[in-house]
Amino acid sequence: MKYIRVFLLLFIFSFIYFVNYSYAAQEVEVSPMKPWSDMQIQEKKESPSILKQILLWPVNRVLDLIDIFKFDIGVGPSLGAVARVTKYGQVGYRQMLPASLRIGNFGRDWPVKLEYSEEIGVGPAFAESRVRNICPGEVGAGVDFLLFGIYAGVCTEEILDFGTGLFFVDLLDDDL
Repeated sequence: MKYIRVFLLLFIFSFIYFVNYSYAAQEVEVSPMKPWSDMQIQEKKESPSILKQILLWPVNRVLDLIDIFKFDIGVGPSLGAVARVTKYGQVGYRQMLPASLRIGNFGRDWPVKLEYSEEIGVGPAFAESRVRNICPGEVGAGVDFLLFGIYAGVCTEEILDFGTGLFFVDLLDDDL
């Protein structure tokens, strides 16, 4: 009886193996058409006219200048400090207990924010605030103690965007 069970188990496993690999080895017909390379729909962006670029040049340079500097002061229970040298060189811990009202320059965002999420970590594992928009090349520092906080930073890629924008080249594609 023992040998019959072993034989049946070997027969079943052999049958499953044969069925699986015999179908896998068969050739499958392939379409002569080229495969789709990208399944995403991409909208074609029209380049602005020369007249529009010239008329909006002063406005776009002011906006690029605003994008360079980030600073704010906060009022509300918070604790910690953070330092940034690019998005991958961040270190610190900041906790809002439960929230801190921030007023300042956040680039092209509203000048008033209610910051409620904490920041913690080191380097690429740094968990940023969900409210604060950190640019990839930002260099800055901030301190929060009890009821007051302050932050100041500079976006290095925005400096380059401003400089090239003087010659009608928009590197970050953020002009109006």
